[in-house]
Amino acid sequence: MQEQRNDIQEDEIDLRELLHTLIKNKKIIFITVSLVSLLAIFYAYVKKPVYEVRSIIELAQVKGTDGKSSMVESTNTVVNKLKFLYKIDTAGMHKDFPYLTAATAIKNTNNLIVLKAQAYSNTDAKKYLQEIVNTLIAHQNKVLDEYISLQKKHLQRLSKDEKEIQKIIVSFEKKEKDYDEKIIRLEKKNPALAAIYSLEVGKQFSQMNKLRETLLKQQSKRSELEVLIAPVNIKPTHIIGEIEVLENPIKPKKKLIIIVAFITSFILAVFLVFFLEFIKSYRLEE
Repeated sequence: MQEQRNDIQEDEIDLRELLHTLIKNKKIIFITVSLVSLLAIFYAYVKKPVYEVRSIIELAQVKGTDGKSSMVESTNTVVNKLKFLYKIDTAGMHKDFPYLTAATAIKNTNNLIVLKAQAYSNTDAKKYLQEIVNTLIAHQNKVLDEYISLQKKHLQRLSKDEKEIQKIIVSFEKKEKDYDEKIIRLEKKNPALAAIYSLEVGKQFSQMNKLRETLLKQQSKRSELEVLIAPVNIKPTHIIGEIEVLENPIKPKKKLIIIVAFITSFILAVFLVFFLEFIKSYRLEE
């Protein structure tokens, strides 16, 4: 019990000595904290401010006959292209302002991306981001035009095939009555030959039925493609709203810099005081 009291008293003495040491060297602490804080304030207000703007882009989509929309170019592909072209997330690379800082897909969406750009002024940042948006829209429209052009060529081929099939069917239908009459005549003269001829005609009827089925499928497919590339079902790439401009700069964060500098300098000052006291005590012991 007595030993515990002695330990508590020793701890109290140590804390008093530490507090006494800090009070004794308060000038060193004050000067260190003041000097570092003043330097931090100077840096925070002299450092050139950096502004950031952002925009939300809706990428091109085509609505199918089932009502579902599909991307002309996947969101991940667009984002990766932008990151590569504008060197986003490239560690250790020096970039001159203005530059693109982010290109990311919005979560829980499949066609929205966010673009962010930074510069020394909102005007420069907005102008730079607008150029990137215009380039992206032009590229997406080109991809969309190529897609539409490809579908139109497909439509032309389908239409051409339909006409060819229709010609064959019309030609057969014109001869259908002649076939019936010929079979009747052959049955009177040569029943066996009439039977063989009937089989051949039957094969042609079967082929015509298959051609008619093919024609219906072709017409259905053509209708689907026409709906697919109809203007009402095509949504080109566009910017949602306007480019968002932040009034205040994002860098430097003055309050944070000053607070961190103050706390850090105080800790360093305390460490310096104890270090100096240690050196003094060491010299006295010698």
